[in-house]
Amino acid sequence: MKRSLNRKRNASLERRTNRPLTQGRSRCDHLAVALAAFTRAIRLRRRLMKLAPLRYDVAVANRECADYEKREASRLKIEPILCKIYEVHYVDVPEKPPDPLPKNPRTRRVIEREEARRALWMELARTALDNFRQFQPHKVPSLSQIARLLEVGIIFGRLATGMETKQPKPEPLFPGYLDVETALEKIYGNSTSDQVA
Repeated sequence: MKRSLNRKRNASLERRTNRPLTQGRSRCDHLAVALAAFTRAIRLRRRLMKLAPLRYDVAVANRECADYEKREASRLKIEPILCKIYEVHYVDVPEKPPDPLPKNPRTRRVIEREEARRALWMELARTALDNFRQFQPHKVPSLSQIARLLEVGIIFGRLATGMETKQPKPEPLFPGYLDVETALEKIYGNSTSDQVA
């Protein structure tokens, strides 16, 4: 039922977007076309954020990047110590960054298709805005169009800064958790590297 309603809503929006393109240049409301195209692009971006949050959700991507840097810093500090303790030759093998796209090939194809559609709607919106400036430079937008322009700008700003994320923050570590670095300090003391060397 929900999928059927989404199809009807998308078809209705496409008709409203494409209808002005088939009319004469003097009757075409280029600003309305741009606003409708931006709306479609925003919806597709939100769908992409659900399909591949590491690629399209700025908040999730920044969080994962910070976690990766922390893991690398901890690894570079701990692995040489462990190698000296167990008398093993140390070889620096950096951790591979996480793949921002899902492993499922079907999901990847869906992401490629949705990204192509989003890029198409964004290009249509830019073209419509250029036409509005070129062919209707003296036309005053309506109050509702001005409000919609402000809303679209705010949404794009929230998307760019990660404020549109729906992904929950990771839960804090359970009580009593002890990381490897703290455990080594408890076992070998604070100057672990000096004692092992």
